[in-house]
This record gives sequence, C-alpha cells and structure tokens, in this order.
Amino acid sequence: MNVRVLAAVLTLAAGVSTARPVHAQRSYPVDLQVYPVTQSARRQAIAPGEDAPVSSSSTIRGIEAFLLPSGGGLGIFGRHHTSSLGDTNAPLLQEAGILIGDGGFRLEAAYSARRHLPQDSVIPFIRGGFAATSVLGTSGVALRLRAGYFVPVDRLQGDSQDTEGWEGETTLTYTWDRLPLSAQLGYRMERLRVVDFEEETSALTLGIGIWLQRRR
Repeated sequence: MNVRVLAAVLTLAAGVSTARPVHAQRSYPVDLQVYPVTQSARRQAIAPGEDAPVSSSSTIRGIEAFLLPSGGGLGIFGRHHTSSLGDTNAPLLQEAGILIGDGGFRLEAAYSARRHLPQDSVIPFIRGGFAATSVLGTSGVALRLRAGYFVPVDRLQGDSQDTEGWEGETTLTYTWDRLPLSAQLGYRMERLRVVDFEEETSALTLGIGIWLQRRR
C-alpha cells in the first residue's frame, strides 16, 4: 500500500472520529495490542577490513503483541520476525519479556534471540528499554516512542566480547471507536555490533491489528 495513501486515510479517519461523542469510545478491562506487521527494510553492513558499507533491502514480516492490566502494573510482551535475507527458514528475531507501567509509559526487559546475518548464527541478548504512548483525546490517534539497548548473554556472564546494539522506533496509530481495529504506521532503526561486524537496519513499518484499551 502507498505510504502517502495510508497516511491520508489515518488523518481523515482521525478527523471523523474527533467529531463523534465521547460515549462512542469503547473501554476494555485490559490494555492489549496484537499487530501483524510488514517492514520494508534497508540494511547496511561493514565487515572487518572494509571501509565502505554493503547495502541490501529486504522485507521483514512478523507479529508483535503486549498485554497489561487496565490500571497498569506488570505485563508481558513478545515479538517474532522473519526476513527474506539469509536463511529464510530461520527467524530474524524472537523476543519475549516483561514490562511494568501503564498505557502511557512502561519499562521493558526481555530475552531476545537475534540472527547475525554475516555469520549466519543466532545470538542471545538481554534487552532493556522503555515505551511512551500519547493518546490524542478521543480522536483514536496515538503516538508512540520506543527505545532499547541490548547486550549478549555471554557478556553479562563475564565474556569481554565487544558486542552490543540499540534500537529506536516511532509509531502513529489510529484505532476505530466502535471496534478495536487499529492501523499502524512507523519507522524503526536498529544498530548491531558483533566484534568487528557492524550492521544498521532502518525500516518503514505497516501493521493492521487490534488494540483493546481502557478509555480515560
């Protein structure tokens, strides 16, 4: 789908939703998001001994979800991504973790298994981060900022290997008032360093799923 068309649809839908009365907004006893996502990704990698990065493009597909009590507290979340790069039978990312907070701000801690493409190997990481979400009144539009830093499990166990990574993401969503259907448009950037290998991935994210939330 053309990105400009999707953005226009989100803007128009937000304007229509704003004109509706507050009682049309449904409220749910949990805060649950489930999004099948498609990402148009561009990857740049620098191998040892090379000065210029090698660029490649791919499509990343997956599903992302999180669940919190309606009043906030301890919740869970997870992600599963596959990619057309490398061995297509192996997941690019598998992640599961816990979060604490509420619908507006939460802290995240997770175990991640990430595939390192140059060595075609899976590296286990521990990731910490946060997510902040701002819901724009009763319009159905929400803005989210998410960031995280991850280090390999071996490094936490005393291995001095110079491996680390970080990621950042911004997302605009629109959720219908009478049904919990939600559309998502976002941009994600990730950087991973494994000893002398460096990878940077940027991706435009599209998703349509469900978002159950408690209305304030």
